[in-house]
Amino acid sequence: MKIKNLHLSYLRNNDHFQFHTGFKELIELFTASMLKIETLFSDFLRSFKLENDMLEEISTGNITDDLVEADNNRDITLSAMMDVIKSATKHFRPEVRQSAIHLQSLFDFYGAMSINTYDDQTAAINKLVEELVGQYASDVAVAGLSEWVSELKIKNLVFDSLKKNRYSEMASHTQLLMKHIRSEVDSAYYAIINRINAFIELEGEADYLHFVVEMNTRIDACNEIMAQHKSRIKKQSQITSPPNDPNNPRNSKEMQI
Repeated sequence: MKIKNLHLSYLRNNDHFQFHTGFKELIELFTASMLKIETLFSDFLRSFKLENDMLEEISTGNITDDLVEADNNRDITLSAMMDVIKSATKHFRPEVRQSAIHLQSLFDFYGAMSINTYDDQTAAINKLVEELVGQYASDVAVAGLSEWVSELKIKNLVFDSLKKNRYSEMASHTQLLMKHIRSEVDSAYYAIINRINAFIELEGEADYLHFVVEMNTRIDACNEIMAQHKSRIKKQSQITSPPNDPNNPRNSKEMQI
């Protein structure tokens, strides 16, 4: 038995911090010395403290949950699109596989957009959508991603309108710092998980079994939270338009991209 995988970047800020708080408390319960991760745990604690401090700054500043939620919604939509494309590369129809491969190359070119500044991510998504409805339109249609492209465009518009109307550049900078700090915490977490899994492979699971069982229970609960959030986005029956957007696409008889 080993510790399961977990894509921590998909979590919202509070859920992310709550998960790592539980992880920290679990290590303290079993002790870093028993797990033989003293140095790695010290690295984790340094990054964890930075996340705690930044979360407090965000909660007392002018970034509220609606902006974070809007940003997270477009991040999850991007992630879900990449999951659909990855699955389509194994489709039984060769034309679908080929289109999915083309689209995967395009997404690989844009890279991890969610770690960019708010404005840079907005611009990158706008450019991506332009390519998806332009040069890659036929691949989008064959791979069955037309509705996803519409959804991504709307999620990006919702976020950008909210930010422009209500938030300062300082708030954007603060949230960007949080993204980078979260990445550091996650790297420290994965280093610990990889080390423990390596010990299990080399030494057997006996000394680590109880810790692994507890961790996997927490990871399962965390994955359920993310699955529910992704499901709400995928199954959303109505696409919310940006506040006060005069070009509300739902006012048209046909959705335009």
